[in-house]
Amino acid sequence: MAAELDYAYLARWARVNLDGTLTAVDASFVSTSAPGGVLQLTVAGRVRFTGAPYQAEADVAITVGALTVSLGMGLSAVDAPPYAHDRRHVLFALTTQIPVPEPGDCHVRISLDGVLVRELVCTVTKD
Repeated sequence: MAAELDYAYLARWARVNLDGTLTAVDASFVSTSAPGGVLQLTVAGRVRFTGAPYQAEADVAITVGALTVSLGMGLSAVDAPPYAHDRRHVLFALTTQIPVPEPGDCHVRISLDGVLVRELVCTVTKD
């Protein structure tokens, strides 16, 4: 596979900036709260391409209790400038809100081209 997940983390908020950097607020937590029973969650990271075709399909599945929300996206670094012997990368930041009926663990599974490449877990409490 020419695409690999370089890093990923959970944050309260994140965005990809026009200058090709990633800004995150309260990143890399392992526990959080869901005020009013709603969890606002951002998953951010970088996918590195080590060679052509510089494209991949990504899926982020977030599970809280019996509820799973899945977000799919096409990633392309075709127009990205190369670095370190023809590598390229794409940054991502996905923000969503999920109802949390009961406190417990939140599992975030990240797949590239149908292959699970990372699972992030945090504990969610209800306020």
